[in-house]
Amino acid sequence: MAREFKTTEDVIAAGKEKKLITIRDGRITYEGMKETKTYKFANPEEQVRARVYVELIDKYKYPPDRIEMEVYPPSRAPPYPADVVVYEDDEHENVFIVVEAKADSSERNIEIAKREGLGNANLLNTKYLLLVCGEEELSYDVSSKPSLSSLEKHIISQIPPKYGKLPKYKFKKEREKSFFDLRYASLNELNNKFQRCHNEIWEGGKRDPAVSFDEMSKLMFSKIYDERFTVFGDYYRYQIGSHESPSVIAERAKELYKEAQRNEPEVFKAPIELSDDMVFRIVEILQDISLAKTDLDSKGRAVEKILGKFFRGEYGQYFTPRQIVEFMVKMLAPNARDLVIDPACGSGGFLLYSLNLVRERVNKDYEGDQDTIKDIIWRFANKQIFGIEINDRIARVAMMDMVIHEDGHSNIECANALQHFEDFDPRRDIKPNKYDFVFTNPPFGAVEKDQKVLELYEVGSKNRKRKSQKTEILFIERCLDLLRLGGKMGIVLPDGILTNSSLKYVRDFIEENARILAVVSLPQQTFVPSGSGVNASLLFLQKKREGEDFGDYPIFMAIADHVGYDATGRPDKNDFPKILEDWRRFKDGERKF
Repeated sequence: MAREFKTTEDVIAAGKEKKLITIRDGRITYEGMKETKTYKFANPEEQVRARVYVELIDKYKYPPDRIEMEVYPPSRAPPYPADVVVYEDDEHENVFIVVEAKADSSERNIEIAKREGLGNANLLNTKYLLLVCGEEELSYDVSSKPSLSSLEKHIISQIPPKYGKLPKYKFKKEREKSFFDLRYASLNELNNKFQRCHNEIWEGGKRDPAVSFDEMSKLMFSKIYDERFTVFGDYYRYQIGSHESPSVIAERAKELYKEAQRNEPEVFKAPIELSDDMVFRIVEILQDISLAKTDLDSKGRAVEKILGKFFRGEYGQYFTPRQIVEFMVKMLAPNARDLVIDPACGSGGFLLYSLNLVRERVNKDYEGDQDTIKDIIWRFANKQIFGIEINDRIARVAMMDMVIHEDGHSNIECANALQHFEDFDPRRDIKPNKYDFVFTNPPFGAVEKDQKVLELYEVGSKNRKRKSQKTEILFIERCLDLLRLGGKMGIVLPDGILTNSSLKYVRDFIEENARILAVVSLPQQTFVPSGSGVNASLLFLQKKREGEDFGDYPIFMAIADHVGYDATGRPDKNDFPKILEDWRRFKDGERKF
């Protein structure tokens, strides 16, 4: 409960600070009610009413959209309006409190307030009557409709906060698994919940899809913050308690969002723009599950399914299926000492799976030494994984996902990865010849025409003038630029780069600058569930060291006929575990296939 205020001036000052009231040009405006009301503020009685309004909301926790001014009871002659009325319902049909306000606490004013207030209370069938005369307050239980002469027999210490019904909450943060803690969600459930959120916010096309996604992301960010920072044993704030109205829930969700903004200012800057009712419905949908605890694969696939509805095909983007991401990371297997970057990171899948692989290995290698485990994982997440993403909205998703998983969000750069290295934010120190591993699925089919960019690349216009170049070709060179000598990369490429005679110069460039470690051919349906029918392969390279001559060398080749899902996205056989076994034997020199 808010602190007790001693004077009307104190209360009014607090109300202005919390934007419950606005005072301008000698008039007061009461904010938050269904119908905004404005009155002359110089009237001493109005100043008392302002105090009442602020305290009803801030001290007694009544929603402003259930409060109304100047309510005329039926059948009263002469008419005396109730100064303030608090309703029990959103429709303003059932009155819970009637307030009568007077400028001071003179005996005459108190008697007038009792007479007028009780008359209105009985006609409006209210439960409680609050008289505020200057600094004096008198509260009565008038549910039995007492007479004026017996009113003092019904005096009470104060009106009840929150309708006399303190909210009860269900979901509490526990150290051990508990019925009352948030639960893990399956992929199917996450898909359904995210789809419902999308449908609520999008409103059948009334709201721009990109704006809808922003608003959904903000509310997910609020929930993630609540899950991370709620103390063990406390109730989560991102939930709906019994008897809580949409305005109360929205206020709490927005306060969580503001706290998250202060804690992570780079992720979101704009406020939540949704109505209280819409915020209420989103909280209602998400309140019972944990976005932090739900497994990486399910969460990533569900988020990217929604992302695909908003961004499919923009900038040539099609999100990388998580089975592909996991396989590529395991093929090269970065460790806790390595620097990892994805120059087309999307929602951060390669970064998160690299972090997950390192976490599993560190937990095994340092089992029982929690301080060391925590230190190594924090350092890897915050100092050793980096991402670049051209779409600011998708970049924020990557940041948000990194916040869930040991942080690291500050290393996501929102920029065109093909630009000059000098144009990157110096705080992230993105530069050539630096990284141990590069994983990426570059945008397919997009074309770069900017000569300033093309002149940076041998496969662009550096050696031969070209009017344009496909971005996936430029990305091959950019990835090799990023790698240190001897560093390794895994990249998703359209098959045409590996087979078309017109692109032989690209293959020549690859062979001149890198050793081909492996090529894994993917089935045609690989990207169909994401919205693309492109034929693609996975290419794994090692950047050539200075003066290094590979000569003839073996290349690991594999064909994946099944990747864990079919063309409709339904579960299917997965050849990747077997290919990984073959790859490890190949590296060990065992040619037993």
